[in-house]
Amino acid sequence: MFPNPAALLCLAGAVLVEAHDEWQVTDRRYLSEGFTALLTQPTEEVTTAELVPA
Repeated sequence: MFPNPAALLCLAGAVLVEAHDEWQVTDRRYLSEGFTALLTQPTEEVTTAELVPA
């Protein structure tokens, strides 16, 4: 199908660049704003005693 590995790499790179360009010009996101807000919230430190039931 492909004459050499470089030809396959070139095609794969072109497909990825095209997909990236489409995502840049639309409002679609990989992760929602709500989910990314959860990722940036500070977390409370939990001790081992709190994790193990008595």
